[in-house]
Amino acid sequence: MKLWVKLLVTFSILVVLSIPSFFVYTRFCIDVYQIQGDALIYKNIVYSRSDEFNHDEDLGNMIGIAKAGKRTATDYIWPIWVIEYKNDREHQRILLRGLMDTGTVYHKN
Repeated sequence: MKLWVKLLVTFSILVVLSIPSFFVYTRFCIDVYQIQGDALIYKNIVYSRSDEFNHDEDLGNMIGIAKAGKRTATDYIWPIWVIEYKNDREHQRILLRGLMDTGTVYHKN
C-alpha cells in the first residue's frame, strides 16, 4: 500500500474518533455548576447573576457546564456552557451561554 494511502486512512480514523471524544469530554469530564435561582454554585463557591453586558472579545476558555436540577437528554446535546474571561484565572466573573443565548454574566461573592 502506498504511503499517502496509509496517511489518508490514519488521518480519517483520527478525525472520526475525535468527534465522539470531544462529545464525551465536554459532557462528562468537565466541571458541573449548579444553577439555583439567580445563583450559580460550584464547590461551595457562590456566583451571583449580574445584569452587565457581555463582551465577546474578552472571553477565554470553556471551563464547565451548568445544570438546573436533574440533567435531561437535551442537557447532554445542548448544554449551558460556563466560559471564563481572559486574564481572570481566579474566575471572579464567568459567563453562562446556552445554544441560542447571548449569555449571562455571574460574579463571585
